[in-house]
Amino acid sequence: MGKLLLKYWIINVLFSLSLFVLYRILISEKNYPDSNGLDFLFNILDILVNLGFSFIFLILLPVCSLTFFLNLTVKIRKQFYLSLLTFTAIPAGVLIYVLTAFIDTSVSGTSILTTASILTMVYLIFTSIQFRVFRKRQLSLAESDKSPGLF
Repeated sequence: MGKLLLKYWIINVLFSLSLFVLYRILISEKNYPDSNGLDFLFNILDILVNLGFSFIFLILLPVCSLTFFLNLTVKIRKQFYLSLLTFTAIPAGVLIYVLTAFIDTSVSGTSILTTASILTMVYLIFTSIQFRVFRKRQLSLAESDKSPGLF
């Protein structure tokens, strides 16, 4: 079971790193018009917030995906919802945080967190799919362990 979880964790870390690279590319490709005064300040704020959220993708998501290894505990692995939480709790928490910040900034008329919220949703969907595949694989391994052999 440890090798299986390690495989899923490595896939998750690689996906997190690819999201980080994609996020940095999207930040660098963003075109800021020449402006004065308050618009210039909002552009600087947009760059700083996007760099901060790219740092979250780089550090927080791979480190927090270590909760996958809680599935090594039999009590957690046998309970569907606890096992689901080990895969999706951290991404869901980050998504809630980003969406609340997105709503706060969009009320003021400027929305600077659209890229972060979209990429966080993509990561949450990916971890949900990864959980479904893990659960099927884990159940098939459990059934094969219970089946009597020929010898």
